[in-house]
Amino acid sequence: MGEWELVAYFTSGVDPAPTVSAFRRFLKQKLPAHMIPSLYVPLGAMPLTPNGKINRAALPVPDRSASESESLHPLPQNPIEAKLLEIWMRVLRVRPIGTSDDFFDLGGDSLAAVELIAAVEKEFGINLAPGTLVEAFSVGRLARHIAAEQDRTQVRRGNLLQLQRGTARTPIFFVPGGVGGVAEFFVYTRLARHVGTKFPFYGLKARSADGTESAQSTVEQMASDYIGAMQSVQPRGPYYIIGECAGGIVAYEIAQQLHERGQHIALLILMDTARPDWSLEARRKVRRIIEPLLRSHRFNGLTFLWDQLRRRTGLDKARYLVSKSGIIARETFRRERTTSSQPVDRAIEYVQRSYSRAIYAYRPKPYPGTMTLLVHDEFRKDDERVMLGWIDFVADIELHVLPGSHLTYIRDHVDAVAARIRECVERADAADMSPASSSS
Repeated sequence: MGEWELVAYFTSGVDPAPTVSAFRRFLKQKLPAHMIPSLYVPLGAMPLTPNGKINRAALPVPDRSASESESLHPLPQNPIEAKLLEIWMRVLRVRPIGTSDDFFDLGGDSLAAVELIAAVEKEFGINLAPGTLVEAFSVGRLARHIAAEQDRTQVRRGNLLQLQRGTARTPIFFVPGGVGGVAEFFVYTRLARHVGTKFPFYGLKARSADGTESAQSTVEQMASDYIGAMQSVQPRGPYYIIGECAGGIVAYEIAQQLHERGQHIALLILMDTARPDWSLEARRKVRRIIEPLLRSHRFNGLTFLWDQLRRRTGLDKARYLVSKSGIIARETFRRERTTSSQPVDRAIEYVQRSYSRAIYAYRPKPYPGTMTLLVHDEFRKDDERVMLGWIDFVADIELHVLPGSHLTYIRDHVDAVAARIRECVERADAADMSPASSSS
């Protein structure tokens, strides 16, 4: 059985004729909502019976496909307006509609607004606030709002790299180590393949990665921008977040901010990420000098030097390093001479290092959720260091020790790392799908 509709047939004695919006505004002042027509048909004259009454049988059947003149109902000027008109006519059950017609004058109410917003979000792949129609109350205004939102979404997605598509319902967001650049993602793309091709993986690239624009001055701002990028592809939780080395610090703050916004963090994994403190930046600079030298075949004696440094702490380590600085300087000079054919652009390097400067200036707050910590095997020898300083900030830490060192665990032992991540993701996914989780 079909649905009933109220149709208004009208003629006009003025030029130009009143618009549909004007008719509706007038009728809303005189009639209850259920008596407001949903269709309007302009006529040159009303058909009459021989005795001068309106001949209802002669009234034309409303043509839903017929378009009104542009003067009465402005026509769509771009694909966004054209698609919006389709949605508005479907939701409001009103034809014709012009691009300047008011949503509320057309009979729109709160229920219709919710339905219309949901349809627009699905069609255009964006998020709209529930009150958007209060300001963008016509097709034209809403089209401009959508175009601006698409531009903002495109900017936010500039931080995102899709490492693999996958088929799972929830993506995994990965914050890289190093300077957060594209080069690091070659390693993590390989890791994603080993975790499983069914999992969608997105990498979050640092703004300063290409050396043309400095990173955000704080990790808090960095995390806020990354969340904007994440929510452009996944508006709501549960979220799966992984950070490696320095990237783990950003991942931690992302989880912190999402939790404060009431979003569910299904999984937070930090991979070989030490909590930043006053000495971390100094230790990082020492590693930048020592670790490349350890890979030098011409100076195997540095292995002994590195072992001696690891056995010392604090000021004693600094004294020992100073005492051996002549050896280090000679080997560094030799190494730089051998690589002089590939000069480093110091200006670009300085911009890229703005990312690291922000990372190591960060001071974390306690996190109320659960965190998974993956550390390499060398930390097993030191019970105090194995938690990497997080024990006083996260009450619930799940620890996994992986084979290898910081330089080798994710490259030479990728299968072991991937298996552990896959186990954590699948367990978190199963928990989110459980009836208890759905009812909470």
